[in-house]
Amino acid sequence: MANKKSNSGKVIGHVNGFTLRRKDTVTGYDKDAKVTGTTIGIYRGKKLVEGGFNNKERATARANELNIPKVVKLTNTGQVKE
Repeated sequence: MANKKSNSGKVIGHVNGFTLRRKDTVTGYDKDAKVTGTTIGIYRGKKLVEGGFNNKERATARANELNIPKVVKLTNTGQVKE
């Protein structure tokens, strides 16, 4: 059986619980293939959180700005437990 192809790209780093992935835009086929551009996206698991970055520095800075929601549990009395 064949495996599904991943369209998310290559992992270039992990920042603040997010994964930075690079996807190359290629023109041509086989031996004539040339990379014409690169797009970097911020992923949380398989889900794209934000994309369209041109360089790693901007993507890293934006990933540091994003907040990760914390899991909060409430007790029977209504008190917050982290």
